Amino acid sequence: MSDSKVFIDYGARKGESLHLLVDKRPDLENAEIVFYEPCADHFQDLRAIKDARKDRDIKIVKKAVWVSNGLKKFSEYSSDLANTICPAERFRGTEIRTSTVPTIDVCETLEGCENKHTIVKMDIEGAEIRVLIRLIRTGMINHINELMVEFHRDRDRVKVAKIYRALKNPERYKGIFTLWPY
Repeated sequence: MSDSKVFIDYGARKGESLHLLVDKRPDLENAEIVFYEPCADHFQDLRAIKDARKDRDIKIVKKAVWVSNGLKKFSEYSSDLANTICPAERFRGTEIRTSTVPTIDVCETLEGCENKHTIVKMDIEGAEIRVLIRLIRTGMINHINELMVEFHRDRDRVKVAKIYRALKNPERYKGIFTLWPY
């Protein structure tokens, strides 16, 4: 493995991970940064970060990370609570605006990372389970050296527990797995 590092943020929102994670780790000073975010409003925030941070190698991909390439219904909450490609749950006092967004196969996002130290933050509002299952089944999970995941949707607790055990098993995954936020 080379000394090069890449930080990939699935569900980048407004780029908070740059300040919360990347800037606080001296080992990521020269890391390539890739933000995946389908929300048009957040995309503008990410563009502003890229323009202001000329010292960083930042790439922004306006797509939702999923299990395949294509198009998917995207729900945005009026309260800026969350955005999701999964069926949206109604919350009191919020409106949901829907659109169609392009998706990218999570495995495709890791192409070219096999010889890099790859750090992934995943906060994709309910799509984590399907995306992680795809990564585990294809073996692409082992292209990720450090994985931070925020799980959503309490009704999927059994699946989350199985995935958690699989990612903590060194025979299945050799990297470092943590729950996000920590």
